[in-house]
Amino acid sequence: HAQYGDDFDVLFGPAYKGIPISVVTAIAYSELYGKEIRYCSDRKEEKDHGADKGSFLGSKLQDGDRVVMIEDVTTSGKSMEETVPKVRNAADVEIIGLMVSLNRMEVGLGGQVSALDEIKEKYGFEANAIVSMADVVEYLYNKPYQGKIYIDDELKALVKETVANYVKAMDNMEINTAIKGVWALISRANKYIDETAPWILAKDEAKADRLKTVMYNLAETLRIVAILISPYIPTTSPKIYTQLGLAVPEQFLLADAEWGGLANGTKVCKGEPLYPRIEVTEDGATIIGGKRYEHKAAAPAPAPAKEAKPAMEPIKPEIAFPDFEKIDLRVGKVLEAEKVKKSKKLLKLQVEIGDEVRTIVSGISQYYEPEQMVGKNVVVVANLAPAKLMGIESFGMLLCASDGQGNLALVDPQNLASGSRVK
Repeated sequence: HAQYGDDFDVLFGPAYKGIPISVVTAIAYSELYGKEIRYCSDRKEEKDHGADKGSFLGSKLQDGDRVVMIEDVTTSGKSMEETVPKVRNAADVEIIGLMVSLNRMEVGLGGQVSALDEIKEKYGFEANAIVSMADVVEYLYNKPYQGKIYIDDELKALVKETVANYVKAMDNMEINTAIKGVWALISRANKYIDETAPWILAKDEAKADRLKTVMYNLAETLRIVAILISPYIPTTSPKIYTQLGLAVPEQFLLADAEWGGLANGTKVCKGEPLYPRIEVTEDGATIIGGKRYEHKAAAPAPAPAKEAKPAMEPIKPEIAFPDFEKIDLRVGKVLEAEKVKKSKKLLKLQVEIGDEVRTIVSGISQYYEPEQMVGKNVVVVANLAPAKLMGIESFGMLLCASDGQGNLALVDPQNLASGSRVK
């Protein structure tokens, strides 16, 4: 009310948390200020059934409405990016501002300014918060909760715990465990930056002492991190020490990883980013630390060489259709199979063709083992005159395909009953 008064018509709460917030705030306006404010929210998915269809619930937005958006927190501004176009497309409304319960003071989607500032610039309306993370931290600073002080002391305690666990892990050759602990400490230090918001503290001279404490805690944490990562990233640790304004030691020692080793009043030195941000532009260029690198288009890959096809055996002279009709091809099922003694090429097969069982000798021993043949369906030239091979009368021939390169495969009419005619 202090920010927007009551000169507006609708409280809009983005789904999902904004739904109950907009409702209870509208009730509070009625009870505290005697002002009837409508409420409205969006749905994540459009409802296509029932009496309350559509993308919105609550009071319908109308042309000329003045709208205040209301949320619990603002992190990156993603919610506004999704919701503002919905509201503006629903009716000719004026969004006069956004109010959030907690400003987490995180960087917006553009990566340059805070999410709330980015919303102001992008959408042209005010964006305010009841309380910021800096307010929360300042209130809790050095105040005990359940007998323990968390702000600042937590970071110091975590540094000491990390060093102790690091020493234990390295002594046990648990290299991966040791570095995981260091990275967890780095993540906590990053969160500490968000919680304390030193860029906000720097704007208020009354908070100069608090700013000094925050910056010392971060610098001291970074000094100890440099020691811990020296076995892993040996070229980075000296650069950290140099930018902290410290002399680079001949050797980084765990004995120096004690809190308080950084002297008060140490002057840091501005340097290049240790690991500059890498961005890829829409035109394919890479920007590293503000420097643009163009990429030459890669030469097209050479077309894969076509595999030479094996020479095909010449097609035999034409025959008339009546001659082809004389050939009777039938499906057979192999019941038994064995190698023919004294032959490297022949298999002796017992083949069922309908109600008849025939002995067929086939030159496929180099391609199929007897046990592979039992139970197999084959195509048999059923009306071929019998012939003796290695003293065995063979009545029929199996149909095979061969590429002339030493590869052979039987024609396999799967799932057909023996005796079936092949056309």
